[in-house]
Amino acid sequence: MPSVVVVGAQWGDEGKGKATDQLGDRVDVCVRYSGGNNAGHTLVVGGEKFVLHLLPSGILNPDTVTVIGNGVVVDLDVLAEELEVLSSRGVEVPHPLISANAHIITEYHKVLDKVTERFLGKRKIGTTGRGVGPAYSDKVNRIGIRIQDILDESILRQKVEAALAQKNEQLVKIFNRRPIDSEEIVASLLKHADTIRPHIVDSGRYVNDALDRALSCSSRAPRRTTWMSIRAPTPT
Repeated sequence: MPSVVVVGAQWGDEGKGKATDQLGDRVDVCVRYSGGNNAGHTLVVGGEKFVLHLLPSGILNPDTVTVIGNGVVVDLDVLAEELEVLSSRGVEVPHPLISANAHIITEYHKVLDKVTERFLGKRKIGTTGRGVGPAYSDKVNRIGIRIQDILDESILRQKVEAALAQKNEQLVKIFNRRPIDSEEIVASLLKHADTIRPHIVDSGRYVNDALDRALSCSSRAPRRTTWMSIRAPTPT
C-alpha cells in the first residue's frame, strides 16, 4: 500500500500526533491535510516533549518530507515561531513544503474571531480566538488570501483591501471597533514572502507524483510510503 491515512473521528485528543510521529520514520512524505493552529499535537521524542500547533507531526523525522496541504489555514507568524522554537532547542528540521493554494490566517481573522465571541455572550462558540473559523469562512466565500498571493504584492494588496472593505464595516458598525489598516496587514504578510518562497509548491501535484512513484515501486516491495494526516473537525 503506497499510502496511509490517519483520521481523527472525535473532537480532537485522539492521539493523532503521536500516531503520526510513530509512522513518520517509515514514510517519505508526511502531509497535513486540514486544520489550523487552534489545536496542539504533543510529541515525546528521545525523552523530550514537543508541542506543535501548525507544523505536521512528521517534521521531527529528518528523512521525511513534510507538506502543509491546501486544506490547511496557515498563520505565517505561528509557522515561523514554531520553526524558530525547534531551532532554539537544537532540533534541525527542514522547512515544510507549503501548498500555494493554502489559505492564510490574517490579523483581521483573529480580531473578528475574538469580537464575535464577545458579541455572542452566553451563546458563544468557545473558539480559541486564533482566526481559524473566519479564515475558513473567507475560503468558502472566495475572498480569502492564499499563500501564493504573497508572492505578488499588487495582487495581495487588492485582495486585502477587498476583504477589509467588508470586514471593516462589520467592525465599525456592528462591533464598535476601529477599522483595520490594509497596509499593516499587507506588510505583516510580505515580511514572510522571501522565507517561504522557496518552499511553496503545488501540493496536489507533489503528492500525486509521490504516490505514482510509490505505486511504480510496489512490485519491488518498497520500505517507505506516503501518508496523509487528516484531522476531524475541531472547535475553532
